[in-house]
Amino acid sequence: MALLLGGLSLAATAPAAGGVDGTSHQPSAERRTPVLGQKNLFPYDRGFGERHPRVIFNGGVPSGMAKSLDWRHWGRKVTVARGKTPIYHPDGGYYAELGRIKLRAKDIGRCTRGGPPAYQRLAARVSQRPHGPLGPWFRWAGLRTICRS
Repeated sequence: MALLLGGLSLAATAPAAGGVDGTSHQPSAERRTPVLGQKNLFPYDRGFGERHPRVIFNGGVPSGMAKSLDWRHWGRKVTVARGKTPIYHPDGGYYAELGRIKLRAKDIGRCTRGGPPAYQRLAARVSQRPHGPLGPWFRWAGLRTICRS
C-alpha cells in the first residue's frame, strides 16, 4: 500500500501479509517474544537464547542441566517452569533418579543491542533428594544475570 503526499509516494510500514515484516524473516510476534538469556552464555550450553526451551544446560556438571521443562506464562514479566534435574547424593555422585526443579525467569530486557527481548535473570529451586521438597531459591549458576556482562 502506498500513500501519495505532496507528489511523494510513501510505502506503508505495516508488516506484510502473514505477520512478517520487511526487515526480518521472522514473524513480528515471534520477534517480540522473549528468549531465555543469551545464547552461548556458557561453553557447550543448551537452551539459552531460545524461547521456552525444554532443556537448559550450563555445559558443565550434570546438575547444571534441567530438562522436561514445562513453562507457564512465557512472555509475561515472570515465567516459571517445572522439570527434572540430576541432584547430588550426600555420599558423592548423583542419585540414580532425577530430582524436581522449579525455575523462575524475570526482568525482560535485551542482552545485546538490537537483539531479541530476553529474560535476564534466572533462579531455581531443587529438591535435595528424589521426591523431596524443593529447597530455597538460588541464582542459576550463581549468576546475577544470564546475559553476558
